[in-house]
Amino acid sequence: MFRKAILIFVAVILPFICNAKVLSSRVIRLYSAYFFVSHPPQPTDLQYYMVNFGPGNIKFLKQVDIVLDNEGRVQGVQIIYTLPDGFKRKTFLRGVSGWTFKRARKNSISNSVLIRVVTTDELNVVW
Repeated sequence: MFRKAILIFVAVILPFICNAKVLSSRVIRLYSAYFFVSHPPQPTDLQYYMVNFGPGNIKFLKQVDIVLDNEGRVQGVQIIYTLPDGFKRKTFLRGVSGWTFKRARKNSISNSVLIRVVTTDELNVVW
């Protein structure tokens, strides 16, 4: 009985409580992706996160989430990538002043990348 009540709560009531939305989602074959951070890294920040994915390392990039707040302002960009060590890494960049995505031409180095525009509540979803 208790399990049934939890299942009903999760299936019926929880979607009305959460405001997490994926506003747009698209898979694009990219040649390169560059993100421009407006502030320099602080001494306490991690110095080894990747913000530029050129032709040499575009294969590592898996997903890009452009995060908007409830009023439609860009709050940051979340980048999900996998390095050769096999571990999936997730980096959230605040203060992004812009980004550039270059589509792949025929027979060039490329990777299929999921690009999503999401609300801030979507970031709490476990991957």
